[in-house]
Amino acid sequence: MFGIEMDEKFFAELQKDCCWFTIPMFETLPDIDPSVDIMDRSIWRDDACVQRHIFAMIFGGFGYSVNLSKASLIIAVKLQQLERWEPENQSLNNPEFIRWIGLFAQYYILWGTVFAYQHDYITSAQCLMNGLKTGAINLFMPYCDFIRYVLSKVEKMPAEYAEYDGCGFSVDEPMGGIELNGGTLIASAAEMIIPSLEGNNGEIVLAYRGGQRYGNLVRMGSVKSDKFRNCIDVYEVLMVSRDGKLKKMKLYFNGYFSLQNRYTIRLPKGFRLEPSSQAAQIFKVINNHETI
Repeated sequence: MFGIEMDEKFFAELQKDCCWFTIPMFETLPDIDPSVDIMDRSIWRDDACVQRHIFAMIFGGFGYSVNLSKASLIIAVKLQQLERWEPENQSLNNPEFIRWIGLFAQYYILWGTVFAYQHDYITSAQCLMNGLKTGAINLFMPYCDFIRYVLSKVEKMPAEYAEYDGCGFSVDEPMGGIELNGGTLIASAAEMIIPSLEGNNGEIVLAYRGGQRYGNLVRMGSVKSDKFRNCIDVYEVLMVSRDGKLKKMKLYFNGYFSLQNRYTIRLPKGFRLEPSSQAAQIFKVINNHETI
């Protein structure tokens, strides 16, 4: 970006004057007045105003001194409020849900930014992915580059393999397509499905495919099973467990699909598709005991 390597210092210089998720060329945003009591209830109801002040606290802009602890506290309280206000109707046709999920994404991106400046890159990556995976937030390129910077820091950290069994975690029980003795290879299926996984116990997979690519999903090669003819692809991806530990996850993926069952898949045991993901809109998920 501009011939300069992205890091916390460079990103802070950009955000001091921007204080928003995008470059606000055509947006009317609230002014930032550091003398205002941001905890005042009349201001508290204006999320754009609150978020502008949070940005200024993180980056020390518009007369604010850097105050990461206060920024983090405000974000935590706002997220607690959002949890209480979560709409029952989570259809993408429900305007209330669209607004709710947008705010959820924004506050998690902000929280991930705070943790990055506290040098807690694992928690930062966890929060940033929580925001990105909603598909409900627009970010300008420097922000995208900053998120990739955080993820690159995490990729260099030691991580043990997560211990799972069942579907998806052995060559003889692969996830993905159900055609195990034929079919047509769809090479792009894994890169759509695996980043869309979320753990039933709160695991966050550190990969996302939206308008930009994030994370470290890597195809390690292919292996053969004694049980069927198809070659099975092996993928490795980082994830954060519910207790905040960085783990590597190895997944066995069958990328072969028939015309009849092209959009029918099995998922790894203990995981589901994030409901708003593109994969969730395209693929039908069946359990291992189900037959077609």
